[in-house]
Amino acid sequence: MIRISVDCMGGDVGPAVTLPACRHFLDAHPDAQVLLVGLQAQLESFQHPRAKLVAATEGLGKRISLAQRFLRTDEIFVGLIVIGLIGLVIDLGFRFLMRRACAWAN
Repeated sequence: MIRISVDCMGGDVGPAVTLPACRHFLDAHPDAQVLLVGLQAQLESFQHPRAKLVAATEGLGKRISLAQRFLRTDEIFVGLIVIGLIGLVIDLGFRFLMRRACAWAN
């Protein structure tokens, strides 16, 4: 069973692009499930038996966008640093897993 989580909060065109792609993916992979995260009003039109919808009201990207609109440079930098740290932790985690799972490849 394949489970994929998809962020559908990509601005104005996010759901218009991601929802048809998710439907195509689900049709092509009968053993897959998709978890869609986004605004409820934009996701409620998507109906599929193997799709689960999670309504979100806010995210880090939205906070950065609002900070940009109101010229809150300090909040923008904090948001970017948090995103960078999350990326660093994920990268280090995958490196650790690769060293453990594929020790023979080193």
